[in-house]
This record gives sequence, structure tokens and C-alpha cells, in this order.
Amino acid sequence: MDLQDLIVRTRIIDFIRVLDLKVFRYALRREFFLRGLPYAERTYFLATQDPGRYCAFGLAIRRITQEEVPGAFAEVGVYLGSSSKVIHRLAPDRKMYLFDTFEGFPADDLKGWEHKCGVDWSPETFKSSVELVKRNLGDTRNVLFRKGYFPDTAKGLEDERFAFVNLDVDLYAPTLSGLEFFYPRMNRGGYIFVHDYNNPEADRGVSQAVDLFFKDKSERIVEVPDAGGTVVVRRI
Repeated sequence: MDLQDLIVRTRIIDFIRVLDLKVFRYALRREFFLRGLPYAERTYFLATQDPGRYCAFGLAIRRITQEEVPGAFAEVGVYLGSSSKVIHRLAPDRKMYLFDTFEGFPADDLKGWEHKCGVDWSPETFKSSVELVKRNLGDTRNVLFRKGYFPDTAKGLEDERFAFVNLDVDLYAPTLSGLEFFYPRMNRGGYIFVHDYNNPEADRGVSQAVDLFFKDKSERIVEVPDAGGTVVVRRI
């Protein structure tokens, strides 16, 4: 076993140990699968499945449960529902809102950022569908889909309170909109995760939005060493 094999094996086993083995049994099977893969393919697995990120989700949800922090869960930027599935299966009894256009990036949000993303993004990038996400989730109890442009799709939720929010929208404007909507509605002890903070895509639009929003707040961001450069904030 070389160093890379050891790193991969340790990360996946830790991933299983920290969270619920029943939920992540598939990861154990993939751990054996990874050992025979070339480096590039193992790296792709870690980047797409991102056990570091999911472990952080799991620890936050466990803390929310232990401390009985009330409130709904939400994710903005669902795409295929991979992270939604992890979050929901860790807390299936919580109401969970899933916000996405399910049609790719809104053209207005992408305007001006198209050539600063590091890849060729277009309004068709990350196109999905509610039906596809439902199939990927399997169990959709307590899951509420909000299809369309955020924050327009949050109308009617002004009095809702939240315990866990994951923002994964890649761009400056929707990241800032997400923070502006959810932050004042987070219960004390609730968590906000923001993906791609340390990702240089879109001219670091996510980090610009996060830094601007939290510069006058009491909370401080904590950086997570995952594949996408996530940050997390816990409401005080």
C-alpha cells in the first residue's frame, strides 16, 4: 500500500466511522474499489464524493440533534441532489427545503462571470430536474422542492426558522442573497455551510460575498479542508 492508498483508505474509513455506518455502507464498498484505481480516478472520487465535506455535515447535524437546536434544513444549489441525500438521510425527520432553478445558472447571475470561472460555464451548466433529484434521493419524506430563482422561491417562508443551511451556488450574487435571507432566520446554534469559498472559480465570487456579509457580524467563518473549499458558520 503506497501513501496515496493509505490516505484514501484512512479518509473513507474515517468518513464511515464519524457518521452512520448504515447510511454510508456504500462508502465501504467504494473504499475497496478505490485501492485499485489510478491516482487521477481516485482524486476524482474524492473531489465528487468529498468525504471531508460530508463528515463536517455529519458532525454539525449530530451537534444540532444533541443540543436539540430547532428549525428546518435547507439547501440552495441542489443540482443532482448528492449532498441533499447525505443531509436528508442524516436527519430524515427534519423539514428540508431544496432550492434550485433545476435549469442551470440564471443568465442574469452568470452575466459578467462567464469568462472568470476557470471553465466554460453557460446557463445550461448544472441543469437538472426535480424528477431526477427525487430519484436520487429515494426517500423524499419531509422534503419540499422550491423550483425557480432564489430568493424569489423563498417567498412565504419569511417566518420560517432554520437549523442547517447549505449554500452551493458558485456565484457572487446568489451566495450573497442566500446569506441575506437565511442568516437572520437561523436559530442559535444553527449552521450555515457555504461551498466553494476557497475555490478560485468565478473570480472568487463566493469568498467575496461571504467576506462582505460577515465583516460586521459577530460570527467568524471556519474553513473546512474539503475538495471545494467550504466554510461554515455557527449562529450565536
